[in-house]
Amino acid sequence: MDLAYNLEKTERSNSIEPSFINPVHHIAMTNRNVNARLTYLAASVESSLHRNGKVFTHRDRDGNDGGYHGVLTEQRDVVINDARRLDQSWRRQLEVHGFELLHRPLQRPDLQFFDHRQVVQEYYPECADLVKRATNAAHVSAFDHNIRSTAGKDSRERVAGGQEVQRPIHVVHGDYTLVSAPQRLHALASPPGVNDTLRAVLDEDESLLSPNVVSRTLDEGKRFALINVWRNIVHSPVMSDPLALCDGQSVAPDDLVVFEIHYHDRVGENYFAKYAPYHKWWYYPLMTRDEVVLVKQGILPEGWLNPAVCTLIPVGVTVTRPAHSVSTARSVTPTHRLMRQTGKASK
Repeated sequence: MDLAYNLEKTERSNSIEPSFINPVHHIAMTNRNVNARLTYLAASVESSLHRNGKVFTHRDRDGNDGGYHGVLTEQRDVVINDARRLDQSWRRQLEVHGFELLHRPLQRPDLQFFDHRQVVQEYYPECADLVKRATNAAHVSAFDHNIRSTAGKDSRERVAGGQEVQRPIHVVHGDYTLVSAPQRLHALASPPGVNDTLRAVLDEDESLLSPNVVSRTLDEGKRFALINVWRNIVHSPVMSDPLALCDGQSVAPDDLVVFEIHYHDRVGENYFAKYAPYHKWWYYPLMTRDEVVLVKQGILPEGWLNPAVCTLIPVGVTVTRPAHSVSTARSVTPTHRLMRQTGKASK
């Protein structure tokens, strides 16, 4: 789930087709730290912070991608560290590292994540409140979500009243760029487009955010950020395709490549990443439905991007049932992304 929030403090200061994205292959697991093989863009791909028309896809109204251009990948072996093993003073923090684990049980335990309208009407406000409390932001709104599942994608499962279930993303990436973060914020001050989840609850001439608030934020250079809220949405712990997170302090601008997503009515952007030996990777084993991970995907104008995000599959874990996860993001007003994973509890 994606959310946007205004960082003026009140009190204190996209799916990848399996033809070129392979699952993460784990080599070993010791004390829950794992050696894994992650999919990066190849070193030969030109680095870019701004769109250049060289790496892109076209996405339909169901969220499916129709071919990839300029996407050359390679696999690299990395260590994924167990963030649960850190004591309180060393735990990963949203403000410092770009991500953080919180214990936040659902307000409605029986929430139906495959009911689009129920998610938008009930879970979006819950996520917005969660992010506001965690960041002390002045304004938070939720605006988007995806459900991801390998089995669900293979069976063409569809959310009631929404899009098809999407496949977990196995390429290292960040959800927003220097251009697409403010662009997305600006779009939230207009009526929802063809691919927007808020079409279910907003009138044709209604916008999520006030144009005046967005204009002041962008024109006056006020701080805002986009944050994902990622949750396992089944009742068993995540056993496969958990979320791997790269410490934002370990990512350099030259590691990044703009990936353009051409929709019916707009062009979005992600950052894909190229391998660097200094990337520092973490994950939270066996995440439950009562936990969420906040992932900072962009913060402007002072800084941006919690770097690379990818899914990984630990070795030696038996898969017995599909797993789901929810991911949401926030900005001057929140956005959401809902993710569901398969086989075990889990973009």
